[in-house]
Amino acid sequence: MKSKELLKYLNKNIPITKRMDLTILESSSQCVAIKAGLEANRNHKKTAFGGSINTLMVLSCFSLLKIILDEQNIDADIVIQRSQIEFLRPVQTDFTSRTRIEDQNKINLFIDQLQRHGKGRIGLQATISQDKELAAFKGDFVAMLKR
Repeated sequence: MKSKELLKYLNKNIPITKRMDLTILESSSQCVAIKAGLEANRNHKKTAFGGSINTLMVLSCFSLLKIILDEQNIDADIVIQRSQIEFLRPVQTDFTSRTRIEDQNKINLFIDQLQRHGKGRIGLQATISQDKELAAFKGDFVAMLKR
């Protein structure tokens, strides 16, 4: 899925994304990187709002799964089941969440589980870094085949 198509999909299906000043920097089945503008996502301290950081990290993981499923021609609903985030340092500029596939075996098992049982579960991670890591996210996502 190309970057423009991904942004259009997110804006249409997840309305909050329209207000987050998002730019898709990378969109492949190996890595998704989504940048958010600080001004649209700042708090009263003029740093990034924690809710926006969390949302961006969920979006990068969700988007990676969407791309993977689309490439496999699998029509499924994706939801987040569980998440954990660590805010390590203040985010003081525009920020990018990056999600990578480190273990292709994990994806293969997820796809196999989804196709055999109609439901698959996978854990993904995302980071926001600017010289140093600023936030770390872990989430469990579930995909369910559409019937």
